[in-house]
Amino acid sequence: MPPRREPSWALLVGSLVALCSVAPTPAHASCGLDQCPIDAAPTSSDAPAVALRSHTRVSAAAGATGAWYGETYVGALVLAPGSVRLGGSLPLVALSTPEGTVAGVGNAVVVVDWAVPVRSSTWRAAVGSQVELPTATDGDLGEAHLMVLPYGRVEALGSAFGFTVTAGWARTVAPGHGHSHGHDGTPLVNPHSDSELRLRGQAGWTRARGQDWLRLGPQIDVVQELVETRSTLVSAGPFLDIGTGRTTIRIRGELPLTEARRTDARVGLSLNVALGALHGEHHPSDSPGAP
Repeated sequence: MPPRREPSWALLVGSLVALCSVAPTPAHASCGLDQCPIDAAPTSSDAPAVALRSHTRVSAAAGATGAWYGETYVGALVLAPGSVRLGGSLPLVALSTPEGTVAGVGNAVVVVDWAVPVRSSTWRAAVGSQVELPTATDGDLGEAHLMVLPYGRVEALGSAFGFTVTAGWARTVAPGHGHSHGHDGTPLVNPHSDSELRLRGQAGWTRARGQDWLRLGPQIDVVQELVETRSTLVSAGPFLDIGTGRTTIRIRGELPLTEARRTDARVGLSLNVALGALHGEHHPSDSPGAP
């Protein structure tokens, strides 16, 4: 069978990536690695389907005594024909500090993901781009800016072990301004720099029985800021996926490993439900990874 050609989708992905050529201006943004999840889309199955996604997490804000925030993301991912994935999520955020509490909607994120054709049952690859939109109802919950994150992803799959490596470049292309409770003028909710490289590595050991399975492993996130500070941030923690049929639950914890940090601790619980027709064998990694 000849390979499929999707010039229109390739043009769309290329257009999103091209936005990164716009020179950024100084600004403090508030979309962390997990609010713009660079492993948000799977690369398996070319049959149309929809995945409903929910993710709740609680974070202790770095450098601010008594400050923490909770987030609940609600979204969907459409697995379209031609190995194209379209998705988005909208977070509900609550920030608590000794001065008071702010709650509302955070910045929405949309994603276009294209699975690169690979003639292998073990390896998968994908490229795509994610865009953060200024939908926050309060400057403390998300800044009025546009941020683009083109990325690439490589996966190795096995019946008992697999790993995923994703790399992306995040750039603020339309900066805005918001309020801040941080001592250094940066937001407490998912702060980041105007330009930075992001790397995520994840390995998991899977135990399956019929349509039920467990996957356990570590995840590590590395951020290299490309601004004046040139800080390198590393965080890591374990995750546990519990799957049955088309439903996946993920539990994850995270701690910083470097002095430079954006949270002091983080825990999360995710739910993913796949809808529609999925042809072929379903592998645990077919369920979209939660942030």
